[in-house]
Amino acid sequence: MENTNKIYENYSWFVTQLNLCGINAEKLVNYLGGQEKVMRAVAGSNLDSGLAYAGSLLEHVKIVSEIAKRNAKMISGAITIDEKSIIKVALLNQIAKVLMFVPNTNEWQIKNQGKIYVFEELKGALRCGERSTWICGEVDIKFTEEEYEAMKVLDKDLSEDNYTKLYSSPLSIIIRNANDMATLFAKEIYKKEKK
Repeated sequence: MENTNKIYENYSWFVTQLNLCGINAEKLVNYLGGQEKVMRAVAGSNLDSGLAYAGSLLEHVKIVSEIAKRNAKMISGAITIDEKSIIKVALLNQIAKVLMFVPNTNEWQIKNQGKIYVFEELKGALRCGERSTWICGEVDIKFTEEEYEAMKVLDKDLSEDNYTKLYSSPLSIIIRNANDMATLFAKEIYKKEKK
């Protein structure tokens, strides 16, 4: 069941955080198709992901942001990472999902595979981080070199990309780990609620 209050609350948080980062939230939201589309965007396509429900993208982004900030504080004695950069990348590195997922119309896939959403047919073969970075460029959002790297870190397969595994910036590592933890959290919550 859709939690409308939570959806509005997460959207308000998202816009506030964008503005605090010096990002023109209105311009980004309009580019993505408007408030309703952004508010109800999903972070995952399958029920088992725990992220295939209206509003899951902004809820997921909020959790990623909180985990990333906490993890950065834990290592702050040895490594300093700008909190504004953490928040900015956490808010934006998956924003393309607003445009990437659409409701599935195939009843068999929904019933038998739990595939509630499917990928929209978009131009090019851009992955989520690449498309998110491109979208940000379209609305004049600038990144430092470290932020740019972190925007695309979720696109990388660490089992095949030794360079990324060995040389990623601390910001990229924090963002990737926070996303992994938030994704695991969503899956586990879904499993418990399913029982």
